[in-house]
Amino acid sequence: MVEVICPYCKSGVRGGPEVIRCLRCSTRHHWVCWMEHNNHCSVFSCQGSLIRIRVRRKTDFSILLWCILNYALHLGVHFAGLMDASFKFPDAALVVLLEMLMVTTGIFVLRNRTASESARSFGSLLFASNALFLLFLFEQLITRGAQGLDALIRL
Repeated sequence: MVEVICPYCKSGVRGGPEVIRCLRCSTRHHWVCWMEHNNHCSVFSCQGSLIRIRVRRKTDFSILLWCILNYALHLGVHFAGLMDASFKFPDAALVVLLEMLMVTTGIFVLRNRTASESARSFGSLLFASNALFLLFLFEQLITRGAQGLDALIRL
């Protein structure tokens, strides 16, 4: 990978919102360097004064949606016993399957590198609590059995 050098300060230019590009010669500058050079390109023979700003959009929607669904799931776990009569499915199995679904989808959702740091931090915290809860459920399933875990969930 070729390192891009700012023609004004002669240091490396990395991607991000502080990098701009001259529309005339396509040379990248630091935003501060462009401003210090009177809003003009600092390449010797270029008279460019217009820039292209690359704005990265933050995509927090998927993390936000996952967090809301996760919260709704954990509110709904309280009512798992009511669904048992209609589904003929043990409460423990239902809760474990839903929790595994949330942990699995959380792995994919949190790989979103364009999301804001605050959304990723909150999502990671929620993901960690889901993973710990899933480990707790498996531990209780092993020690108490399916009936013991059903009784624990109905508390």
